[in-house]
Amino acid sequence: MTIRDQLVQTVLKWENMFGFFPGQAGITAAVSEYDAAMMLGHNEAEYIISIAGRGPVGRGHDFVFEKKRIQVKANRPGGRPGDAVWNAGPKVKTDGWDILIYILYDKDYVPQEAYKFDCDTYERLFSDKKSLRLDDMRKGNKLSNISLNRAIKEKSSTIKNGTKAT
Repeated sequence: MTIRDQLVQTVLKWENMFGFFPGQAGITAAVSEYDAAMMLGHNEAEYIISIAGRGPVGRGHDFVFEKKRIQVKANRPGGRPGDAVWNAGPKVKTDGWDILIYILYDKDYVPQEAYKFDCDTYERLFSDKKSLRLDDMRKGNKLSNISLNRAIKEKSSTIKNGTKAT
C-alpha cells in the first residue's frame, strides 16, 4: 500500500465518521499532484526528486517532468447524494508552468477523467474567462492512462468504517 493509499483511506474514514474532512482541498491537491506525476510516467523516486526543495505553498508549478514545469488542478465531489463537480475553479495564471493537468475524481479519490493543456492552448481557449467549468477542462487533451490509478479503486474500494468493502 502506498502512502497515497494510506492518506486517502484516512481521509475517507474521517469523512465516514465525522461527515467531512477539514482541509479537504489540501488533501485533494497532494493526491492530485502525486497522481498526475504517475499518469505522466514518473515513479515515486522520480517524483520525490522532482519536488525536492519545494515548500507547502508554491507558485507557478507543482513538479517537473521531462524538463517541463507541471501545474496540477483537480476537483472532487462531496460525498452527499447528488453532489457533482461542475465548476473547475478560477482560471490559473499561465506564468510559471509549461503543462497543466486537470484531474476529476470521484468521492473516493479515484481519477475519473484527466486532461492536459500546454500553456499556449490554455491561454488561447480561456483568455477571456475568469473561472472555468468542467466542460471547459474537457477541451484539453484527454489523458488515456488514468487507468494506472484504477488499481487504487480495487485496493481501497469504498472505505466504510475503515475496512475495505467487498
